[in-house]
Amino acid sequence: MGLVYKTNQHLIMHYDAGTAAVDNALITPGQDRVVVKVAEVDAEEVQSLLQKVDAIANSYINEAVAVAYAETFPVVLTAMRMVKEEAKAPFKGIIASGTELDATALIPEDVGGTVLGAGGSGLYLYAAGTVIRTWLETFATGTAEAMIPEQTMSQYAAVVHIGAIDSVAVPKVNRIKFTLSGVPTPAQPTIFNIRGVNGTAPFVRFQKPVLVGPLKKQKVEVDPNITGDSKFELMSVLIARADVLIM
Repeated sequence: MGLVYKTNQHLIMHYDAGTAAVDNALITPGQDRVVVKVAEVDAEEVQSLLQKVDAIANSYINEAVAVAYAETFPVVLTAMRMVKEEAKAPFKGIIASGTELDATALIPEDVGGTVLGAGGSGLYLYAAGTVIRTWLETFATGTAEAMIPEQTMSQYAAVVHIGAIDSVAVPKVNRIKFTLSGVPTPAQPTIFNIRGVNGTAPFVRFQKPVLVGPLKKQKVEVDPNITGDSKFELMSVLIARADVLIM
């Protein structure tokens, strides 16, 4: 097992249904703490979620990124319990089928799809009119773009935005702004000019994880300070039903 699992294995236990006061994530700008409804989960479900997030983080490749996932796992666990409260189905991870729940890394084609864009926003990554399958985007200096145009999460899904990665030699985005349920955050800096000694792709970690729960609206805008191609990639965990996590 990797760093995420080892760091959080003490959380593997049964949790009762009820409410949770969330103060370790941003849910609504302007609110330090938000109370959410959460489902009962057993130790096996928590372990399955922990194994999945551990696999996504892959601490054997980039330990700094894995640390961010490890420290965010309690928020991902809350998000999973929020989804289960709506879906009334267990979290099964890779063995999930039908309405059972799994977790995965956010990919470009999720934007505007039935999980992030319930009800059909008609807009995909960077407001494109068709599905986009790559993070690659050509930016113009000072022209902000809606990376995730405003759309509403599925009733049976949630996403936790942890940070962002850009693998190009010269990243172009230097600010990001979240609008959650119509309320904007201040623009946050994305400082990509610090690279690891081994040359690994730089990443930025948001001050707090951003949790977008079932049926909640989100919009994510980025602001480039350099013109050119970039691969600004959100580092996010998506929890949803197995029957919509399909190719």
